[in-house]
Amino acid sequence: MEPELTLRGCKDMHSAKYYRKQAEHAQKLADLSPAGAFHEAMERIVEDYNDVAEDLETGAVEIRHPEMLPQRNRDRNVVD
Repeated sequence: MEPELTLRGCKDMHSAKYYRKQAEHAQKLADLSPAGAFHEAMERIVEDYNDVAEDLETGAVEIRHPEMLPQRNRDRNVVD
């Protein structure tokens, strides 16, 4: 069964507060980890959660995967 869509996205989508809390949790993990791949991945996750929260707070009509956002054209070590 497909999720019900509304003008603001998926009906079952979490609130911006939820994504901010997830970002805080991910930031704590990043802060506790040494520099390296895990730390960098956690920092990207923090940014992604904050981006989703910001989209929800500003009333974005559609929520897109972070890699589809224009500001996400950074190197994610993708192997061709």
